[in-house]
Amino acid sequence: TKDDIKNMATKDDIMNMATKDDLLSSEKLLLNEMDRLFGYNSQKIDKIIERLDIMQVEINATRYSNETVDILFKKVTELEKRIAELEKTA
Repeated sequence: TKDDIKNMATKDDIMNMATKDDLLSSEKLLLNEMDRLFGYNSQKIDKIIERLDIMQVEINATRYSNETVDILFKKVTELEKRIAELEKTA
């Protein structure tokens, strides 16, 4: 029918269609770009993890330091009380 003929691809349409090689080439370019971005992002993530590990060590050191200061403060307070008691009896 006329509609079928009208809807058929023309010679120019067929010439402009992507070939299997065109599609494979595009796919290869996309995969290469994805690999490149994956490598780039992996390096960035590795650096972030390294920095987080360093920060965790510093946080732990600070926590232990604060605990040590608290213990020393309690000991000093206890010693001050004992000295005050000794001074009262002397």
